[in-house]
Amino acid sequence: MRKVRGIFGSPDAHWIGDGFPVRSMVSPAVQGASSTSPFLLLDYAGPANFSPTERPRGVGVHPHRGFETVTIVYQGEVEHRDSTGEGGVIGPGDVQWMTAASGILHEEFHSQAFTRSGGTLEMVQLWVNLPAKDKNAPAGYQTLLDKEIPAVALPDGAGTVRVIAGDYQGHAGPARTFTPIDIWDISLNRGGTVSLTLSEGRTLGIAVLRGNALINGADKVREAQFALLDRDGGDVTVEGETDARLLIFSGEPIDEPVAMHGPFVMNTREEIRQAMADFESKPNAVASSRLRFIVPSAILRFRDATVWEADSWRPAGAARSPGSQLSFWAAGIAQVPLMIEGSVSLGQYTRNIRMNSPGGVGSQFDSLSFPGESF
Repeated sequence: MRKVRGIFGSPDAHWIGDGFPVRSMVSPAVQGASSTSPFLLLDYAGPANFSPTERPRGVGVHPHRGFETVTIVYQGEVEHRDSTGEGGVIGPGDVQWMTAASGILHEEFHSQAFTRSGGTLEMVQLWVNLPAKDKNAPAGYQTLLDKEIPAVALPDGAGTVRVIAGDYQGHAGPARTFTPIDIWDISLNRGGTVSLTLSEGRTLGIAVLRGNALINGADKVREAQFALLDRDGGDVTVEGETDARLLIFSGEPIDEPVAMHGPFVMNTREEIRQAMADFESKPNAVASSRLRFIVPSAILRFRDATVWEADSWRPAGAARSPGSQLSFWAAGIAQVPLMIEGSVSLGQYTRNIRMNSPGGVGSQFDSLSFPGESF
């Protein structure tokens, strides 16, 4: 049987925007990108309760390049829009699979219905790297609804395996992938056991989202912990010590250098600099046939990072209502606290800013109010 290489706890939650309090169960800073390849990051949001409101909470327009994001919703609803013209609402059991590849701008917010009703939000987002040959592929989007995802009943009433990607005992998941990947969403009843047969040489990770589980009868993994296993060694058994919800993912490693800077994942630092330059060279708009993102040229440089004005989407030329908020996001902040001072302009208006960053990818710094203006 495969041996457990390490069991990792989750750090304290940090906010992504004002809608997603996340714990990073997998990150290059902890496990190392080569150890978890092709997987880069796993953020577990919630469970968190939100009161009803009128303004959707979430993350405004921001860029990505060179990888894919896989968002799985367990409770609540999330709405997505991106610069390819795709988007929609996903709810419990649904999956959003976004391919950033050559570059994309997108936003993620609580759905209008969930915003008005309030309730519990619980979801994960997994970042999957792309090989160099596919990093310039067209950006794309897959909506995988719960009803389209095979749910395989385990023997003896042990639980259920939902096959999002790859194959489980002849049941194929609906996701299209660039490299061989399995992603299984597993519910185990207390005392229930699942046996996993995987190809040799593949990375294997087991994230316990709820409850406690026992791997190979020996290694206990508690709630919000992640276990990384050897790439060889045969089958793996997982038993639910309690009722448990697991996310299990395996994949063929990508044997290439990884250069990761905030929302960009490339192979070299020069490619990272080029990615940043590409997005900064056209800061005012990214157009598609169905929608247009306005990203005012409020870009503030500091050290090796960039602050993007992450406004919510609206049609080109629409007026900004008085008092609307501008949220600033950092592309590629290191995992350390930072203080940033400077100014930012929107049209004829300028604001001095002094911002504290707790650090982390996509850390939100501050919000500023500007009078209404059309542009």
